[in-house]
Amino acid sequence: MAEHKTWHTLTVKLMAVVCLALMLAVLTFLVMGVLGDAVVSRYYLSERAVGARLAREVDSLRGFVAEHQVRSTDIDAIGAWNREHRYIQMTVSGLGTTVKSDSGGAELVTNDYGIIIRSEDSIASAKYPVNFRDGVFTVSIYDRSQGLYEAWVDWSSLFVAALVFLTVVLIYDRSLTRTVQMLSRQVRRVSQGDLQMQIKPVTHDEIGQLALDVDAMRLSIIDKLQREEQAWQANTQLITAISHDVRTPLTALMGYLDIVSDEGLTQEEREAYLKVCKNNAMRLKSLTDELFAFFLVFGKPKPDQNLEDVDACTLLDQILLEQEMNLAQQGFDMQVVHRGEVSGKLRIDVGHIRRVFENLYSNICKYADPTRPVDVLVENDNGILKVYQTNHIRQQQNRVESNRIGLKTCEKLIDAMGGEFQLKREKDKFSVKVELPLIQEV
Repeated sequence: MAEHKTWHTLTVKLMAVVCLALMLAVLTFLVMGVLGDAVVSRYYLSERAVGARLAREVDSLRGFVAEHQVRSTDIDAIGAWNREHRYIQMTVSGLGTTVKSDSGGAELVTNDYGIIIRSEDSIASAKYPVNFRDGVFTVSIYDRSQGLYEAWVDWSSLFVAALVFLTVVLIYDRSLTRTVQMLSRQVRRVSQGDLQMQIKPVTHDEIGQLALDVDAMRLSIIDKLQREEQAWQANTQLITAISHDVRTPLTALMGYLDIVSDEGLTQEEREAYLKVCKNNAMRLKSLTDELFAFFLVFGKPKPDQNLEDVDACTLLDQILLEQEMNLAQQGFDMQVVHRGEVSGKLRIDVGHIRRVFENLYSNICKYADPTRPVDVLVENDNGILKVYQTNHIRQQQNRVESNRIGLKTCEKLIDAMGGEFQLKREKDKFSVKVELPLIQEV
């Protein structure tokens, strides 16, 4: 089967699937991020939720300060509390002193403003009075725990996006795998002998092309098996016909040999019987010669040839003249008609062409009616040399039955030279057509 290219290749399909999966994954990541941020903003960063968390943190700080009698400048104690509350960042200010504290510890700042990180601008921050040992100070608290949830939203979005990407790729992989498995099951059935199992492509890519190629191989196997079956039947018919043809003269020969061995025969009777024995022996020899020629030709896929370019008109006139003279000696009238001018050359094996016409001559002598003419028509039909031969079939009951060995040999030889050999029988007429391509002279 001729190869053909297709744009629907597996590589292009895979790239398209990967691009689609990547687009869906990015879209999923963005949507999940927006939804996650919206949920965090609505529930975790609401004023009520933030106020409750900050109030709890301040209560915890107040309890710690009261329990441990912490001064506003005791950065070690403040830092220790802040390390346990890792998502809290605060600033303690008052009386000209500012302490900045976060999960890393506390730091004393020697100005009235201190370092207050987003304490005034963030919704998750507020100022509360705290009663330290050395007085009441303002504590600005900033809740940084929202970053934890935002990170969780990002990682969750990334995880879901990766799942979407893998899901799309796995769906394509499953579809591809199912197609290969189905093709494998079909091929297995064919390999087990179910040659009627048609393998149909379900895709238009390399797998579909593979299915077409495998189905073409299946059809080729069927054709080969049919040809072998036909050859077997033809050989069976041939052997049957030859057995019948050989048995008749062989039986007659053995019978007459028994008669000849009788001492009571006269010399004339013995000579007559010996003549009959000789005729039957010659008939056996003719059959064995035909059989040898048949297997010499059909024993190979293509007969050995010695091709040469010869003038078509000269060769044909010579062969037909020889056949006409031979048939005239046997009492046949051969009439040759040329329709138009035959010009050009034939690329043929001359020996094979002569064998073809000799077989046709032998076929006429055996089966044609000598009282009716043998018609031969020669013409050049658009660069094809055509020779038509027609004769009437002999009607006597004792005529020799044909085993068609010679005609099959003719068909094989003509076919090997690029021509065509056709037989046709209608009632009492037998026709042969020989076609050979002409090489036109430039």
